[in-house]
Amino acid sequence: MLSGIVIGIGFHILGLQLLGVLKLFQPKYIYTFCAVTFFFAIVQRKAIFTDLKNLVTTYRQSQSTIHWLLKLILLLTSVELILRPLQLPLSFDEVMYHLPHVKHWLSDGQVGVNQWLRYPYFPYNFNLLYALGLAADNEVLPHLIHAAAGWLVLFGLFVLGRAWAKKEVGIIAAFIFAIVNFNQFGTATIDLGITLFIFYAVAIYLFWWKSGDNKLLLIAIFCFGIAAGTKYQALIFAPLLLLCTLLKERRPKWLFLCLLIACVPSIFWYLRNYLLTGNPVAPMLPQVFGVADWNAADMTIQFADIQLHKDWPNFLFAPAILSMYFWYRNRGLQWAAGAIVFSLYGFFTWIVSSHYSRYFMPVEPIVALLSAFSIVECYQALMNRGRFEKWAVNGVKTLGVLLCCLLSFALIKSVPESLKKMHTNAEEKKIFLRKQVRSYDVGLFLQQHPEFRIVQFDFTSDIYYLPMSTIGDIFGPGRVSDFIDLSTDSLVCKLNSVGANSLLFAGKQREIAKNRGYPIQSVSDQLLARPEFTDFFDLIYSTPEADLYTLKKTMSGVCNKY
Repeated sequence: MLSGIVIGIGFHILGLQLLGVLKLFQPKYIYTFCAVTFFFAIVQRKAIFTDLKNLVTTYRQSQSTIHWLLKLILLLTSVELILRPLQLPLSFDEVMYHLPHVKHWLSDGQVGVNQWLRYPYFPYNFNLLYALGLAADNEVLPHLIHAAAGWLVLFGLFVLGRAWAKKEVGIIAAFIFAIVNFNQFGTATIDLGITLFIFYAVAIYLFWWKSGDNKLLLIAIFCFGIAAGTKYQALIFAPLLLLCTLLKERRPKWLFLCLLIACVPSIFWYLRNYLLTGNPVAPMLPQVFGVADWNAADMTIQFADIQLHKDWPNFLFAPAILSMYFWYRNRGLQWAAGAIVFSLYGFFTWIVSSHYSRYFMPVEPIVALLSAFSIVECYQALMNRGRFEKWAVNGVKTLGVLLCCLLSFALIKSVPESLKKMHTNAEEKKIFLRKQVRSYDVGLFLQQHPEFRIVQFDFTSDIYYLPMSTIGDIFGPGRVSDFIDLSTDSLVCKLNSVGANSLLFAGKQREIAKNRGYPIQSVSDQLLARPEFTDFFDLIYSTPEADLYTLKKTMSGVCNKY
């Protein structure tokens, strides 16, 4: 049932991708397509509800105190996972480029490239789903779609924990994944999306390895293909997938089908990039394919940022190390062997490639299963030693009660905060966004005055709430460094060359913004400090946090020689 839902999401993505290619990426076509897919979902509703009912019944049957504590812990954790998606988008990455790209596609009627947004050539399979919300001016629905991917991972952990080991394994694994990644449930990025498809690809692949049914192999490959069309990171798992498949299946027919099915959901993005830039994975691997829209300085800044965020996976994944010992004692656990191989491969490639815990997410559900499996096995080992049985039971109960208390206290604090961030009334939403988005009023002004096209220097965290024509970023053709190293008259010419005529800087409260962690550029200070700056630009709109300057009409002839 769950795999059927995930495959259905994959086909839905393919349909939206096709609409984008055919230049039919418009609300009326999107919702017509959604109506058709919803009809097929309704046809299958009986099977889906039956399987869900069976899953709930299975987990309700156990009446032991420890099982009830585990279920209560998971229930308390779930409260925050339900509330977080209902908030308006404010997370850095979602407002910087994930949602703006979708907004641009809807405006353009096709899945094209906006070179002024960050990462214009990345694959965006999962982002296509966000069009369902943005087409109706609903920014909360993309949050719910992204959170739904996380919920499907949690349900998958329930099912696999029960199928491969015990019910407790599924509950604990779901808790570990949820508590480590609860912040992701309130965003509209793609991390839960790629995690969903990689997780189901691995799970279905392990079932294929045991059964030999090549239909399962093709389904697993399809899930991998969707993931590869969602984020370049998925390609890291391709060598492992290829090697393991060749160990068991080497017939040309099936290998060709695997290649074809992997390419169908992902080839569009890579082929588009190759045709436009000569680099199928632009802007990555410039030393192999050549530079696309990034230069060497951009690459240096990107990898320096990754180095800055280097960290380790959450300590809750540490028990997974013991799974190798428990598998060694019971070699019949084929699922554990496959899960260990995948986890080790994912861990070591992660160390080499990024060492940034958010990029470890696609591996985390399987590692969570191994951690939960190890915890349950340790508990069972203590139970098998009669003299420790009472201590083990009482210890687990005490820990469960403490966790319930801690989670309850956390909810008492977090629930009111989450409710404050939910707004359905248009006026309340505007008041809230005015407090949270520093350039919100400027954005409203610019929507009423489309004749002003801006280059922003201090508002990469606000891009979604600014006009789609906004230019300005750290990377790519809109990099601010290309503007600040110019004389003021050359700056005017540069603005003309990119079709802009205005500049947006942080306002008088820039120091407050810096202290709050916003990416305020010192370059705006340098430009404003130039004595001739006011000879070329007028301040036409100002708030405490944003100043909008536009080129004086008398300066329009400065660039006739440009």
